[in-house]
Amino acid sequence: MTTDTSNRGQPLLIASPPETSETPETECSSNTQLLPYRRACAIDRARPAQTKQIKFRARLPKVKTGCHNCKRIKCDEAKPGCVRCLKFGIVCSGYPKPQQKTKPKSRSIIPILPKGSTLEFLQPAIFEISSGPRFLDEHAGRYFRYFCEDVAANITGPLPSSVWSKIIPQVGEMEEYIANGLVAIGALSKARKELAEGRSPESKEHYQYALKQYGKSLRGINTAIEKGARRCPRTALIACILVFCIESMQGHQASASLHAANGVNMLLDCYEAFGKPLTPAQWSDSISLDADLSRALTELDLQVLYFIDVRPASYHITIKEGLNCQLKQSMPVVFEDLASCYQCWQLIMRRNLHFIDIARKSILIPEPHNDGRAFSPTEWDNGANFRQNNTPWGTADGSTCFPAEILAERDIYLAEIAHFEEASDAILKKCMTAPHHTEEFLVAASLRAHVAANTIRMRGSFFADEIEYDYLYPLFQTIVTCCTLVRPYFTALPSGYHTNLGILMPLFEVGVHCRNKILRDQAIAMLFVDKQYREGIWDSYTTGFICKWVRELEEPWRDKEGLVPMERRARLMGLNVMLEQRRAHIFCAQGNGLDGGVKMKDTIVTW
Repeated sequence: MTTDTSNRGQPLLIASPPETSETPETECSSNTQLLPYRRACAIDRARPAQTKQIKFRARLPKVKTGCHNCKRIKCDEAKPGCVRCLKFGIVCSGYPKPQQKTKPKSRSIIPILPKGSTLEFLQPAIFEISSGPRFLDEHAGRYFRYFCEDVAANITGPLPSSVWSKIIPQVGEMEEYIANGLVAIGALSKARKELAEGRSPESKEHYQYALKQYGKSLRGINTAIEKGARRCPRTALIACILVFCIESMQGHQASASLHAANGVNMLLDCYEAFGKPLTPAQWSDSISLDADLSRALTELDLQVLYFIDVRPASYHITIKEGLNCQLKQSMPVVFEDLASCYQCWQLIMRRNLHFIDIARKSILIPEPHNDGRAFSPTEWDNGANFRQNNTPWGTADGSTCFPAEILAERDIYLAEIAHFEEASDAILKKCMTAPHHTEEFLVAASLRAHVAANTIRMRGSFFADEIEYDYLYPLFQTIVTCCTLVRPYFTALPSGYHTNLGILMPLFEVGVHCRNKILRDQAIAMLFVDKQYREGIWDSYTTGFICKWVRELEEPWRDKEGLVPMERRARLMGLNVMLEQRRAHIFCAQGNGLDGGVKMKDTIVTW
């Protein structure tokens, strides 16, 4: 191939290759003139094909020890400075110090035992991690889980407490008999729930298993007492709370009340072991009781005081004086929060009930032995037996004359209740505006009902006649109003049981002592809403039947103005209850008419 270089700018003439076999007709003439862009294409086709070569970087080991400036990129690692840093006119920052290799520690010489031999003291290499008490059967674990998930959160009522959700389960991790008690409570709660839903066969199975676990718990408690666990007030109180709860859930009211009283007495014995009796204000600091356990102690004492209390007057005097000392330090001008208001009222209510017991036992003459047998026949020996000298209920006889110092002390305590109402009025009004299902509303409404009920009891314990209760109508109205608001949330518990005082005690005051037909009917109707509902020792149906029978005695004598005459009013005198068998024997004294006589009446109710 030749090109004409003399004619620059002219089209390039390309001669046909000589080896072509084309005919002269199809052959391009040498004088053919080509376009410029086709000339370049023709040259490219004429050149031989060239292969593109790809250059690869040399495979060299990666540098991991370059200077800090270069960051290990093309660093020659020269010393004292690398060339790259000198080239850029900067000071080389140097090189990282080489890591010193630590020599492995020499292992101690371990003797090798002969094949097949073992040492008894060697510990296993893998330990089992337990998330709760270890149970021997699946049923115990299931009931314990049911207790933790469904029972513990609601068993204390509207005010939350860590006693059942944290403190007692934690002790159950260390003490097997506490864990067995929690399993028994879970099984009893399940049995009560199944019974309320009409599934009796399943309920019996849960109940039998609960009794089995409760027996194990009692045997463990007895063994712990023999080994000296009595010296630990915290564990002793927890054991008493467990026994009280299980006994009251079964309907053993007398036994539950006795165990609650023994728990409080056991703590007092431990406090006296320090060298001198301690007031309740010092209890928490002396034995490391937290606030929730102290509140549980208060609830145990209140259950005894409002039910059956056979403790001597000297005991009540000691506790009353200690509570007075504590109230002088804790009663503010205005309450800032609901929790402090609740705790202060618990102290006032306990102090007032201890005072009522002192006052009544100082004037009441013990009943003759024969009369006692008439009130307590043999078949009621295992029941709860109420009398005028072991319960705060009832009205003193018309001929009773209290000492002047007792009446003066009563007036002081009534004035203190009035001061508490003034100090708590703002915080309670604020909480009463909250939604009805909230904790704030339920606690505030319960407090108002309890304040009214305790005021009625402080006044009524010194009344000479039932007619004086008519002047307390505003207090009865407060109780019915507050209990109507909170009852749906109190009775909605799955097991129908909680340990604290709620609405039953205030409604009992209305049902027995209020002669206003509308209020009394409303109170008694609320008591018969739930057959399984129970607040510690207090049972809803038992309370309802007592109030209903007293109303039936008085209603036939109601006049045209809606009043029950003074000479026809009934006064509760005694009561035998066997809750587990659903039987009660009620005694009343009713006026016999204008002649001023009194007639004793009794009835047996079953449900």
